[in-house]
Amino acid sequence: MHNLFVVAIAVILFAAGINALVQSELDGLDWLNKQYKLGLPSDLNTVCGFNNGNVKIGCTSSYLNTIDIVGTTTIDYGTPDPNVYLDFPMVNSISVRFNTSFTPSISNTSYNIMERIRNCPSLSKLELYAERTTFYIPENFPVNSPIFQFLDIKYNTDIKRIPSKLISKIPSFITLYIPDGSIEEIDLTYPTNITSLIIGVGNNFYCSFSQSLFPQIYLLNVAPKGVNSTVILKDTVLKQFHIGTGNYRTPGNITVDISGAFTLQVLTLSCIECVDFFPTKVFPPYLNEIEISTSTFSTFPFENITIPRSTTYIGMGSLMSMKQPISDNFASNSKATVRLAYYPVNSILKEGACSWSYLDISYSEISGLPDCYSCYYNMPGAVGNFLNAQNSKFVYNTSFVCPGASITSQTYGSKDGSITIRGKNLGWGLTNDMDSKLKPVLSNHEFIYRVSNFADKRSTIVFSQYLNAQFVVDYFDARFDLFNITMAQYPFHKVLVTIDTNINDPTLSLFAKFNNATGSPIPCSELTSVVNGTKYTCLVDNTNNVIKTLTNNTLTLSNDYVFKDSQGFYSQYYPIVNSIDQITTSGGKVTVYGEFGPYLNSTVVKVNTIDCTVVNASQTQIIFMAPANLAIGLADFNLVVDGYPFNSNSIFNIVSKQVEEECLKKFSNCSNHGYCDPFTGVCVCTTQGYTGDKCDTMIDPNTNFRPDPNDPNVLFQTNDTSFSFSMIEIQEIDFDESIVRSVKTNNWIFSSSNSTGIQNYNYALNTTVGTLNVSASIIYAEVARTYTFGDKQFQQPSNTIKVSVGIQGWEYQTTLTYLRVVFETYINNQQTVGCEKTEIPTFEMDNNGESIQLIRVIKDKVQFFGRFLNYALSNGRPTYSRNQLLNQTKINDDVSVATIGVSFPQCQECLLDPDFSPLVQVTDDGGCGSSSNGWKIAVGVVVGFVCLASIVIGVKMINNNDLLSNIIYNSKVLGSSVNNIPLILLKKIISHLDENIDRISVSLVCKKWFNNRDQYLSLKRSIHFGKIPRSDYQSKLNLLQLPAYQHQFDYLLKSDYIRNTDNISSSNSNKNNKNIEDEYVYCPTVKKYTLVDDEDDNDTDGYNGIDIDTLNSNSQDNTEDQPTAVAKVENQLESDDNDIQLMLGNCKALFVVDGLEKWTVQDSDSQTILFGGKIIY
Repeated sequence: MHNLFVVAIAVILFAAGINALVQSELDGLDWLNKQYKLGLPSDLNTVCGFNNGNVKIGCTSSYLNTIDIVGTTTIDYGTPDPNVYLDFPMVNSISVRFNTSFTPSISNTSYNIMERIRNCPSLSKLELYAERTTFYIPENFPVNSPIFQFLDIKYNTDIKRIPSKLISKIPSFITLYIPDGSIEEIDLTYPTNITSLIIGVGNNFYCSFSQSLFPQIYLLNVAPKGVNSTVILKDTVLKQFHIGTGNYRTPGNITVDISGAFTLQVLTLSCIECVDFFPTKVFPPYLNEIEISTSTFSTFPFENITIPRSTTYIGMGSLMSMKQPISDNFASNSKATVRLAYYPVNSILKEGACSWSYLDISYSEISGLPDCYSCYYNMPGAVGNFLNAQNSKFVYNTSFVCPGASITSQTYGSKDGSITIRGKNLGWGLTNDMDSKLKPVLSNHEFIYRVSNFADKRSTIVFSQYLNAQFVVDYFDARFDLFNITMAQYPFHKVLVTIDTNINDPTLSLFAKFNNATGSPIPCSELTSVVNGTKYTCLVDNTNNVIKTLTNNTLTLSNDYVFKDSQGFYSQYYPIVNSIDQITTSGGKVTVYGEFGPYLNSTVVKVNTIDCTVVNASQTQIIFMAPANLAIGLADFNLVVDGYPFNSNSIFNIVSKQVEEECLKKFSNCSNHGYCDPFTGVCVCTTQGYTGDKCDTMIDPNTNFRPDPNDPNVLFQTNDTSFSFSMIEIQEIDFDESIVRSVKTNNWIFSSSNSTGIQNYNYALNTTVGTLNVSASIIYAEVARTYTFGDKQFQQPSNTIKVSVGIQGWEYQTTLTYLRVVFETYINNQQTVGCEKTEIPTFEMDNNGESIQLIRVIKDKVQFFGRFLNYALSNGRPTYSRNQLLNQTKINDDVSVATIGVSFPQCQECLLDPDFSPLVQVTDDGGCGSSSNGWKIAVGVVVGFVCLASIVIGVKMINNNDLLSNIIYNSKVLGSSVNNIPLILLKKIISHLDENIDRISVSLVCKKWFNNRDQYLSLKRSIHFGKIPRSDYQSKLNLLQLPAYQHQFDYLLKSDYIRNTDNISSSNSNKNNKNIEDEYVYCPTVKKYTLVDDEDDNDTDGYNGIDIDTLNSNSQDNTEDQPTAVAKVENQLESDDNDIQLMLGNCKALFVVDGLEKWTVQDSDSQTILFGGKIIY
């Protein structure tokens, strides 16, 4: 028994716990009970399910769920607490709906219930009917109700504003009903998701319900309550628009513009005196329903307005102020159901009303109907199926004789497997009254008949058994398929159109035309059947360019029943000149290569306006005789083939009869190292190792080239001197030099491959422009090779670079354009060389002055040399290529940026792959004394496209060095030359030179000294070790690239350890100290070496020398030409613990000892002496 009692208590407590509400809910219920005098139970925990006729409370999971208030009591439950707000965590719906005939008893009408709703996160719906505290919508409503969707406020005329938060900032909010309001403003700071909006509007209301602000709106109902209201429905997605609110009379007025409401389907006007004219003269195209009721129109609202065929319902009722009869053309040829009940003005409907599906004229003053109604008036079911004339002024004439039915034609063509038959009094399309294959489109006027078999060609069709309306109809299949059209150029400015089709009845007449957006259609005449029923051709006169090139043109093919469209792409593909023979001033036979069409009815060639005799003409080449005595340079070339012109002033080049002779004279007979090309007029160097414009400069064997994986632009650099030559763009140029189209060349895909002695670097332009394919390649030849360009062979010497570019698949805009590849480089505004300060021009033109032939740019005693060829390959044939300075923009007083264009004629496969010029070495005369600066040629380039070569060290003359000058002078006086000075003497001379640059310069005085430099030349060290990590310093040492003097730098950096003189006294007492880490400071070099004591006791400088021998006996560095270095401590200049002056070989160095792992590298003047990571002096 005791256990059962415990269980019972537990069950009671558990049940009580389930029904208990949270305190915020209890406080909210208490506030509502006092405010609206609801009569809730005293124990509010028992309120779930409560319903006393005034209020109904719903709960779920022990939380309040719905609150529905419909009435009040007269019992005073106290004053509601002003500090309490409605905090209902699970309530989704609150309704306060009072009947307008009932006056609720409310404790304090100043408490706006919308202000009280502060924390209802589940609230989605709020209804307030005749609720007398809601005078406005709070600006911050709703507070903490993120899923709020629906607000309905009825019988409230006080609300004038819809705040921004409610309509714009609650994404879930979609429905707002305030039909009795006096809204003057909708605060739309952001687009709203509202789908349904019903509002009463007050004075001066204005709103444009555009798609940008109301992207989701479906239903709009506006009830005008004031004056001067305006609603704009332009660019809207609205489907239903109502003026007025159904049963509520609205005496205001409003201006409406629905001219842009193309999506509108339902239009209703149901207000009194709100509009005095219909709001449009043109209905939206997809309007389905039109309703006008309880309005005060005095004139017929649809006068001269066409009802869309999509409209299925038109209603006009209770138009008590109407003064005009129904217009004769009202809703003619409409299939709508038309309700004209109670129409107050006597009217007689015309023939157009016969197409209506149903007519209601009950209780109207309408007295006359067209014959179609009288013909079928006595038909069983007529009143229920298509007419309601109850209590109208229409009276059927019993003596009426029906004129019968008729059709407009006996023969019909089918466009879709059926035929459309038109006529009069054909019936109302009732199912049991007509042929089962018929379908009414417009009652009495238009029917569709589905043909079962066109082979039958004829059928008897019953439209109405009641009226015995049946007719024999002939038919045929007028359908055809239009597959595609092709458009081709035709002589004398015509376009030949070929039409691929499939016509079921070839006996039908066909018509072809092109649509012209700017005028009348363009006929395609002389329509001729090539293959009966499947292929036709026609011609279009295109004298005025009505058919547009490089675009789709639309052809319409039609017969009397069917029309179909197809698009064809048109381009003029001839005449196009790809290449043309170069000719001398003597004239003679010239061959022009290109595309000249298949017809060749007429061919005219002119050079400088002089008519030329055409010897032969074919689709791919034209041969003509050029006149003699033409001026040297580019000639005007004019070609007309079948009326189509080609004009160019940049393709036909006239050269001198003495091209080779002039070349030999200009370029010094190519220095006997090559020959003059009779086509280009420049030297072709054939002797291995020579290059340049005169083939007089040697190729440096120590060439160094590094490709750019991102771009086929080659950057050359020598010490601090650099030069770049960049391809930036490909342009299509019109005859008047305007840019028709351009493609940037700034996004490449890189690949590389190597073979014996040849390095290939390939680039493909990453582009999505049509079928365009642009490629570039850089070939670095470590060994000499022969390559072919066109029908010529060329030599590429060793250690040189050749750059070429190919362009394929360029889609030209017209036949008169050509291509231009644009390069960019930096040039000097003024440049000189040598002791005489001789001015060197940047650009040198060819003999004709038409095209750039050479470019020279001098930068910091380094000269960039480039050569431009004047020909390219166009579809595999050589053709003239013009090189122009397009623009020169000054950057500062010293430098300008120049853009250079290489032009060539149209080609589908274009290759610019020229001769080349490698890097060359030039020596100055050395006679300038202290004023001589010297100069270097660093790079050679040929553009046509571009061949570039690499870097070489030039000469810096030794200035004010009396020792060397005296030795050289005395050598000459004694009858010997500089070449005969002994190398051992040179070694001694070198040891007295303080600057490494002077030492290197000595090696460049003559060829013998340069070739034997490793036997006498050493470099001097002057470094300061401090705080750079050992690994960092070692990596920097490996960066310097000076191949000719690599041996000297390796030797300079041989020693690994130099004795730490902190641990060395002035005696030999420390000689036996073998603790290397204590005695020696690490000196980073290229290779590691060990330390061995020197047994020479005759050392007079107070310290033992330290021989540094190689640890690796197999090292190739330990050769006769590379004697063991000796590091000696000469003296200690300073007593500072860390600063010690040492002698390393012949190079004085200051070492700052700060541990074994960190140091800096400086000279004695605290100047950094690193270049590219290696010590240079």
